[in-house]
Amino acid sequence: PEDQYFGLRSGPGRAGRRIATVNPHRTVGQDRVVPRPDPVIVPAAFDGYRRRGPQWARWLDGLPRLASTLLTDWALELHGPPEHGWGSLVLPVRDAQGRALVLKLAFPEPDTAGEIPALKAWRGEGAVRLEGADPRRGAMLLERLGPADLHSVDEEDATRVLAGLYRQIHIPAPPTVPALAPLVIEWLDGLE
Repeated sequence: PEDQYFGLRSGPGRAGRRIATVNPHRTVGQDRVVPRPDPVIVPAAFDGYRRRGPQWARWLDGLPRLASTLLTDWALELHGPPEHGWGSLVLPVRDAQGRALVLKLAFPEPDTAGEIPALKAWRGEGAVRLEGADPRRGAMLLERLGPADLHSVDEEDATRVLAGLYRQIHIPAPPTVPALAPLVIEWLDGLE
């Protein structure tokens, strides 16, 4: 089906193992053939999140196949080792035009429900640019940012940067972005 945001084409899933691979060759455009990428391997520290429960374990079991399927569907090549955060696997990739991007695969939970519509609304102004998305599969194709972060500057400069970004991202929320107040209350209750 066509993606509701950017017209990316999604194909059917493929049977796979814990470490999945994609077709040996795939055609990109008219004349370019891209060799099979290396298998997608979930970092051990991220795979350890299966202790969070059976939903996490099932999602992690299917993650290599999902990643490989998306690499094929969106004509992407792996371009570096996978990274992760608290709830997402992030794969550095290059698209058929050679652009440096990241493929972010997020664990499906209420906390992330508004991420795709918010990034779409910001259009890369004050936030990472969303290049493509498949909300059903929790997948986002994002511009690849540099390695610098606010830890490399003093607090005063970091505060100025954040204040400037806030002016850019402070826009009316799209109707598909869930209200944050209930989530914040749930998070605060969890701290007690």
